[in-house]
Amino acid sequence: MGSTLIYQNFALPHIKAKYILQNIFCIIRFKIPINWNTNKVKVVAFLLVSNSDTFIDEVMNVLSEQSNIDTITGPQTSSDQILSLFV
Repeated sequence: MGSTLIYQNFALPHIKAKYILQNIFCIIRFKIPINWNTNKVKVVAFLLVSNSDTFIDEVMNVLSEQSNIDTITGPQTSSDQILSLFV
């Protein structure tokens, strides 16, 4: 299995499987970094995908922008501000 660390302090564990009935993207932010393999992360974003490459592309388009990562990892960022990145 490859690394799920996509940025410093940011992990993206993911699965794509036919038994997943609905696409889900969930972000958890920690005040204190947690151990993630051999790294420390402040954000874990879980991506569960049924069989939709479009959903993966949409999420990765948002996560490919450093300014969006800065917003998501920012300590003063509200959940509404994060949600607005994806809608």
